Amino acid sequence: MVKKNTSGPVRRVCADIVGDDAVDLEILEVSLGIQRIAKSKGDRDGLLIKAAFIALGRAVENYRAESGVKHPEYESFVEWLENAEKP
Repeated sequence: MVKKNTSGPVRRVCADIVGDDAVDLEILEVSLGIQRIAKSKGDRDGLLIKAAFIALGRAVENYRAESGVKHPEYESFVEWLENAEKP
């Protein structure tokens, strides 16, 4: 079960993922084993968002280090992500 924060600010994130992106999301959940440790769809979503949030933070830090831009614009950042070399 996902640990729920009971103190401090709360931000609810909702999104509809459709088509190929929805399939990719399912594949990521399975490859990470999220369905084995989460009891409900809400828990799965929470775990996935937590991992995505951590990865996004690291990507922003990498972008800042590479570009020297402290506060990147969304479009520039996404373009950089799309063109970044895959490991």
